[in-house]
Amino acid sequence: MQNKKPSGDSAAKKVTVQSNRRCEPLITRIDPMTRDKQESTDSKCVIPAIGNDFAMTFQAPLFTRLLFDSTLTPVARMQFTTAMNPFGLGWIGPRANESTPTTHVPSDSDNEPSPKRIAPLQFDEPIDVEAFEGAAAVEFQLYGLPFRSLPSSRRAKWTPSLPIEIFEFEQLAKKVECVRTLTRGRCLLGAAISPGSIYDDVRYMADSGFDYLCLLVDVQCDLSPTGSRQLATIQNTVELALDAINNAGSKMKILLSANLRNADEIFRYLQMGVAAVSIDGYLASEKPIETAQAKDSYSSILSYSPPAGSAFAWVGQAVSGLVIELSDCAIYAGQPSELLRTQMT
Repeated sequence: MQNKKPSGDSAAKKVTVQSNRRCEPLITRIDPMTRDKQESTDSKCVIPAIGNDFAMTFQAPLFTRLLFDSTLTPVARMQFTTAMNPFGLGWIGPRANESTPTTHVPSDSDNEPSPKRIAPLQFDEPIDVEAFEGAAAVEFQLYGLPFRSLPSSRRAKWTPSLPIEIFEFEQLAKKVECVRTLTRGRCLLGAAISPGSIYDDVRYMADSGFDYLCLLVDVQCDLSPTGSRQLATIQNTVELALDAINNAGSKMKILLSANLRNADEIFRYLQMGVAAVSIDGYLASEKPIETAQAKDSYSSILSYSPPAGSAFAWVGQAVSGLVIELSDCAIYAGQPSELLRTQMT
């Protein structure tokens, strides 16, 4: 039986898709004029709002949820935030005067990049406009256990949930527009979900009018390799989410919270169409193991030291290394070489 060959149009389309998702053709990559253009191109991560000119800009397509998901002490949060300041990455968490004390965060008018705060709006909580002050985005945390005091398992905390007054996407859309009005259009509106029926969940969020969607495929509860909670499979989730957005005709962007431990994995999902990827799994894998002296007869024990004081000195070096590796990935793929280039202070 003779195999049916694909038509010329479908074959060309397949080649084009593969080129767009992987790298530029060789003839383009070796062209000196094209290479010079790539060297001078600025590739910051820009997530635009739907319906107005406002946009949230990260210095690199990376963000962290550790300040919100983990159990860091106030002092540890201050040290972690300080270590992340030079890179201009996105981060989700409350205001500095709530529970995340921090030093001065450089503004957009400063010479160095500044982090972009995403204000969390937790499940079914009253809307506090003051909590959104200074935030680049407001993110609905659409998960939780509203009727249970204790989680029944490690994953129970991340059970998909909606506010009790929401029964249809039109009602969620009204709440989205309400928050958009309260913020006067100066904040992006996003949603963080732990997807179950991925395609339907993403279509629901797209039809509700969110600017972006954070897919909680994995969550990092602390800075240790064992602190990760896997909620879904990465590849399948991203592919179905992008298909759902495309079929909905939406411009909603995807942020990915996943347990990605190296630059190659992160860059692969950025090429697929993800706007930004969390670095929490990467940081957990890069945290150095220190030897602490014990008070008993044992000479020493191997443990992850508590995040205090100089314990976060390694964060800047880890992020800087990731930035360089991602930039190298971009050069190899024929994309702008300035991708993710930042300077440490």
